[in-house]
Amino acid sequence: MSSFPEQLQEYALSEITRRIQTGEYPVGSRLVAKTIADSLNISATPVVAAINRLAAQGLVETIPRKGAVVKTFSTTDIGNYFEARTMIECFVAHLAVQNVDKFPESVKKMQEAADQLERVHVEQMDVELSIGDYVLTGGELPAMVIIDCVSRFIPGVLGSAESAEDESFSDGLLEYPQYTRPAVFRDMAVPEVLLNGNHALIAKWRRERSIEATYKTRPELIDEKKLGKKEKIFLQSLKNQDEQA
Repeated sequence: MSSFPEQLQEYALSEITRRIQTGEYPVGSRLVAKTIADSLNISATPVVAAINRLAAQGLVETIPRKGAVVKTFSTTDIGNYFEARTMIECFVAHLAVQNVDKFPESVKKMQEAADQLERVHVEQMDVELSIGDYVLTGGELPAMVIIDCVSRFIPGVLGSAESAEDESFSDGLLEYPQYTRPAVFRDMAVPEVLLNGNHALIAKWRRERSIEATYKTRPELIDEKKLGKKEKIFLQSLKNQDEQA
């Protein structure tokens, strides 16, 4: 049985965690033990202990001359968290499948819980997103995909703002091929047109390669109404090549 001081510490820990999760204590905000203790009508001692535990858990960090603050998580931190969670949950799922016949009552309870969850899903969900036509073992990987896609639009995540504007799907087409140094790698050379310094020819080459990549892998994305006259001719040449092959 836990002692009264331990109960107060658990109460403080639960309440501070809740306030962080709900945004009452936003990222970067100071956690002043006396102020929190007064709001909880308890002494500062269990609050200090609770803050130290949150620091050990990584939810709070201590900054010199500032004290304890709510930690700011970078996109890398979030990605690492989901990666670790995915590895653990996939391993647990693997063990569960191997031992499913040993726990019929647990399986029954899980099915009942899944049925209840589906009802909540139908009643409360306002947006549904799909990342593809396949089945995964959990929602962690799709969540990571959405986080990565959205985070690209946060200022500072990419090298420059233009990087998010000039890539696949920005204009309805897939992105053109990208090349880096060296100019020749394993007997594969960068196309000469990209090295001649003629920006008009480079832009034309990139546009045609973008149309070609989209036509070969995602033809349903091509809206010919948005293509110029020369681009339509180039697209037709690709179709003619396929018919002759």
